[in-house]
Amino acid sequence: MSQMEYKKYPYDYLHKFSFEVMKKLGISEEDAHIPGEALLKADLMGDPSHGIIRLKRYTWRLDNNLINRKPKMSVTIETPSFISYDADNGLGQVAGYKAMNLCMDKAMKSGIAIAHVRRTNHIGKCGYYSMLALKRDMIGISMMNASCLVAPTFGIEPLIGTNPMALAAPAGKEPPFCLDMATSVRAYGRVDIRNREGREIPLGWGLDHEGKVTIHPKDILGTAGYAKSGGQRGTMLPLGGFGDETAGYKGYGLALVVDILTGVLAGGLWGGNLALGFDEKVAGLTHLVGAINIEAFRPLNEFKKDMDAMMRKLKDSKKARGYNYTYKEIEDGYQITMKRRKEPYERIYVPGERGLELEKEQMKNGVRLGDYVIKELEAINKQYNMGYEF
Repeated sequence: MSQMEYKKYPYDYLHKFSFEVMKKLGISEEDAHIPGEALLKADLMGDPSHGIIRLKRYTWRLDNNLINRKPKMSVTIETPSFISYDADNGLGQVAGYKAMNLCMDKAMKSGIAIAHVRRTNHIGKCGYYSMLALKRDMIGISMMNASCLVAPTFGIEPLIGTNPMALAAPAGKEPPFCLDMATSVRAYGRVDIRNREGREIPLGWGLDHEGKVTIHPKDILGTAGYAKSGGQRGTMLPLGGFGDETAGYKGYGLALVVDILTGVLAGGLWGGNLALGFDEKVAGLTHLVGAINIEAFRPLNEFKKDMDAMMRKLKDSKKARGYNYTYKEIEDGYQITMKRRKEPYERIYVPGERGLELEKEQMKNGVRLGDYVIKELEAINKQYNMGYEF
């Protein structure tokens, strides 16, 4: 395939492939369906950086005993509204799924329940876990600390993670509210996707190793042999960008909130103590999930009615024309041009709405995968003699 080509595959086909790969690697039949379900949720909702492209990384880590194939996951601390869940270095998706279901069971009695998932691995799409609560008409919360890939405001050294957070809440006639966000300008995986596709990144996503703003993905990724960066890794910027002008300190602060509520509070690893990547060390990440039983607070139908009213108020409001941005590289920076759009935006979305619409379309017509993803699935297929066709 040439660069930027895409093919579509039935969801069930991809899920079955992931399920059988996990079983080949020694994951129990009870748990083997969970990683594929979580990864494909990202692809379905338009987050390919956290989709099935991650499967190869997980198989590599399982093959090299960096993830425990037979973990003894257990509850180590328990109160009516709290669980400390030890993942025993098992798959992050499996641990997060089980802990979230335990939280929902507890929330049925206590109203609110949260869980720390300690000694876990990369979980994929953070919103997958908060959205599990929607199946039981609850509010779901999820957050996780991550490898050091983001610089603090006024710094150029990556000392904090992209540290995602997510919240999902049901509605009535309107789609559910599904916020899923990194506390960096963008998820690190988005830079990797741009690099694989041969595309520049938007101005303001990150800095090169010297602290200069860059539009070149490899300046952040630090790809070995890349002349411009000399192979040195750059850094992502916190949500809001650099400095005070665009309030990057807010994203920096939110990232630390996630680190405090996960790694620090749970007595796990945090910030600079986390491995600088996924491939070389046991991850030791900490994940927080939680469930809120709406009916412990007020009648569910009244809550959904108010959610619908809030969303319609936002979506029916006046649309902006906005601006299109272009920029070119100059000697010591970039020249930015802003041109106002001719027509207003057609729609105002609520968080998660576009992803849910895309999920519905792709479940019907197939999951869209880039050739760089297909090549990795082909490699897995060949390595484990799976007999699939990509």
